[in-house]
Amino acid sequence: MSIMRGVDDPPWALALVMEALKDKDPQIRKAALIGVSAGRFQGHRAETCKLLREMLADPDVEVRNAARRSIMGNIDM
Repeated sequence: MSIMRGVDDPPWALALVMEALKDKDPQIRKAALIGVSAGRFQGHRAETCKLLREMLADPDVEVRNAARRSIMGNIDM
């Protein structure tokens, strides 16, 4: 069982996080970014990397900073 990798997540889990990234509340968007960057959705890396890139243009500075940290944490060394 690999819950940390999102293997056992229901099919709608990533869609729910993606919807949270559009929320009006910047704290909810920031929390969603943390969920994306935790490696939970590695099977959807292309989608999550695109989302992280889009969040760099968020109007809230904390959300943009969270996106930067998430991108740095997802770079393969």
